[in-house]
Amino acid sequence: MKRFFYFKLFLFIFLSIQGYDARATLVFKGSGGYTTFDHSESEIAYSRMQGSFFVGAGIGRNAYIILGPSYSLWNKSHKPASSTAEEVAITEFGATLLIYFSRSKNWKFEVTYCPNITGTRTTSGTEEDLLGSSYSADFGYHMNLTETFILGASIGYHSTTLSQKIVSNTESTISESYTQIIPKLEVALRF
Repeated sequence: MKRFFYFKLFLFIFLSIQGYDARATLVFKGSGGYTTFDHSESEIAYSRMQGSFFVGAGIGRNAYIILGPSYSLWNKSHKPASSTAEEVAITEFGATLLIYFSRSKNWKFEVTYCPNITGTRTTSGTEEDLLGSSYSADFGYHMNLTETFILGASIGYHSTTLSQKIVSNTESTISESYTQIIPKLEVALRF
């Protein structure tokens, strides 16, 4: 229910910004990253994949600041030595603020906050439903291939804080976090 409220709020802000300036910038951006680590001698294996989608509208005449809703999902698999693998899958919906530093709109800084996230985690064969929040900060570069088509790359810090888990309909409060620095490739359309 809270997700629907946030979606309506972002849609209202988005449409309000568009009504403010008929020449406002629109950005549709998808990004993804993958990291992996495998050490066969100690039998430690780790992998993480992250993907996100962002739709934003420019604020102001020059539109160096873009604001809008974002949706991302990530999953992680970690297998310590002589132990069963831990698998996590998280879905995040929130707001993203993208700021361009240069007149050509190439260098950028991006901040995303997701107040309500959901996911699942399997540890030692036990499946848990997870609730919490997250934020991320990315620094990157957008290269204009055409007037509207953009390829880019960024490096980002991502932090997820888990506040609640549900196992067999039993809720419990937890305080855990996952953090990661992850490189990403980006594809965007900017109008």
